[in-house]
Amino acid sequence: LSGYFQNRSFQVNLHLKFGRDNNRCNVVFPVDYPGISGTHCTLTADGSGNVSLTDEGSSYGTFLSNGTKLLSGQNVPL
Repeated sequence: LSGYFQNRSFQVNLHLKFGRDNNRCNVVFPVDYPGISGTHCTLTADGSGNVSLTDEGSSYGTFLSNGTKLLSGQNVPL
């Protein structure tokens, strides 16, 4: 992977929320980082090894690696 968090890792306990709002997100991008909303998306683990991704109504959209754009609030198993 490349980008702001290249070579970093994060443990997904239950929810891992990505965005620019340091009051609501676990993984916080700089306030002026392009393409990332205040609260952008969430990774959720169910405790049995299943992980899903949800767009949190981001302004810029959340995309899967195949280019598919998630709808606002859409939850997709990974």
